[in-house]
Amino acid sequence: MNLSEPFIVEHTPNSGENLIDRPYRRFLVPIAQLPNGSFLIPDDRAISVLEFSTARLEAHNRTRAQRIGRALCLAGVPVFEERGRIRVYCPRLGARAVLEALQFHSGGLTLAAELLRNYAETGKLATLAKICGEVEYKLIRGDIVIEKRARYPLPEGASLL
Repeated sequence: MNLSEPFIVEHTPNSGENLIDRPYRRFLVPIAQLPNGSFLIPDDRAISVLEFSTARLEAHNRTRAQRIGRALCLAGVPVFEERGRIRVYCPRLGARAVLEALQFHSGGLTLAAELLRNYAETGKLATLAKICGEVEYKLIRGDIVIEKRARYPLPEGASLL
């Protein structure tokens, strides 16, 4: 099975996984893990992939980006960090707020982005999850089913997190 077609693969380096943290409840988008430690996220229109460079940010904004990423992860949004880059796999519904909240060079924020930053800083994870939204998914007979319209067969040995 060619994993690159239905899934986005987040490889786990020898130094350890790049997933910033694990949620307290469940992920808001489907994510599976292979026996080798790598992660699979369905390449589906319900999931937005956002990537940010933290390498050029001032130290305090880099720290803020990492704290927001950790809070998003704890709320259920998979966030990976590797070599000065943060990748966020969020429900399309909340993508704009996440995008704006992690852009520190821009001027004014929308209310949703400002609330996202504030809830991330104060640890209000349930409210943070509401802003991000959730992709409806289930595991049915070894397939990830998203919003009753798309099926993604999990490779052998992979487990839905």
